[in-house]
Amino acid sequence: MTTTFATGIAAVSDDIAQQRETMRSGLGVLVVGLVAVMAILLVSFIWANGGGDDAKLLVTGVFTPLIGIAGTVLGFYFGKQAGD
Repeated sequence: MTTTFATGIAAVSDDIAQQRETMRSGLGVLVVGLVAVMAILLVSFIWANGGGDDAKLLVTGVFTPLIGIAGTVLGFYFGKQAGD
């Protein structure tokens, strides 16, 4: 619901909600982008070094927490959208 004042200016709460949504979606894209970059770097490092035990250690120690963080951020983002 948009309330417009006699001067034609929309309510401040509508502007704040729009800014919040823009920031939230930007952060979601940023986190997913960072996870994608880390995945590419991880795969290229494993490929360059021939895999082995280091690959398993990197995947479990680095990539798994990144996926958890990205899932949390995206869960909050889409959970908020579903609640509206």
